[in-house]
This record gives sequence, structure tokens and C-alpha cells, in this order.
Amino acid sequence: AIPCRAAYNYVLISRLLGGRLERLSQRPALAGVLIGCLAFKPQLGLLIPVALAPIVGHIWSPLLRFKGGKGLATTFGIWSGLTLWVVPTLLGATFSAFLALRLRDGWAVIIGMAGIGAFLFIRSAEPALITIWAFNSAALAWTYRASLQHSLVQPR
Repeated sequence: AIPCRAAYNYVLISRLLGGRLERLSQRPALAGVLIGCLAFKPQLGLLIPVALAPIVGHIWSPLLRFKGGKGLATTFGIWSGLTLWVVPTLLGATFSAFLALRLRDGWAVIIGMAGIGAFLFIRSAEPALITIWAFNSAALAWTYRASLQHSLVQPR
């Protein structure tokens, strides 16, 4: 069970991060202020930008006119550094299983990330890890949005 205080932190973090993502294109300054508000704990202020910079830099690369890659390889990389191969092993197993069932790649990624979120909540992970997971999941959903508009299973 998640204590009430931790649940409050999760709700606060998700609202601040969600507000940032909603306002990123319309009001970038306000988005920056909201991400700054996430620094109510020291580890959030230091760990989150360091962990999210590779994903943001890969998906929205300024050198490629903000049209980069899908971010899946960088997802494996940051979670390898944060959890010492626990999350990447779960992600790899989940993706492989769902792709073997002929799920579209976008759906396999999103379901895999939902499973990682459940794993982090069950393990009562630090709020910083939950925040990184939430942003990582939202970024992957953005990059796989075209695949998510189709049916769950690929036709044969």
C-alpha cells in the first residue's frame, strides 16, 4: 500500500508534469516554470533533467528540426542507469512477448511502459522515478501516436 503522503506526492508530480506537457507548445515559459516547481525535493531537481535530457534530445533533436527518432533505445539506456538492468529486462521481455503476439509496435511499447509503471508503484519507487517514468511514457506515446491510431493487432 502506498502511504497517503506518497500518494499526494505522486498526484502533485503528475499534475505539474502534465501541466508542463499540456503547455509545452503554447506557452514554453510557463512549461519551464512548472518543471521548476518539480524541484520541491533536491533529488527531483537534479535527477529528472539529467535522466530526461537524452530522451528529449533524441526525440526532439534541434539538429533535425525537432523531428528525431522514436526514443526507445534511449529509454533502455536511461532505465539501465537508473535501475541497474531491472527495468530494461522487464521492458525487453514485455516488448518481445507482445511483438510475438503480433501487436503493433506502438501498442507493445505503451503496454510495456504501463507494466513498468505498475512495477514502480508496487515497489513504492521514489517520486523522481515515477516522474521520469511518466514523462518517458508520455514522450513514447507522442512518438508512436500514428501506430496507436490503428488496431491493436497487426493483420496477417
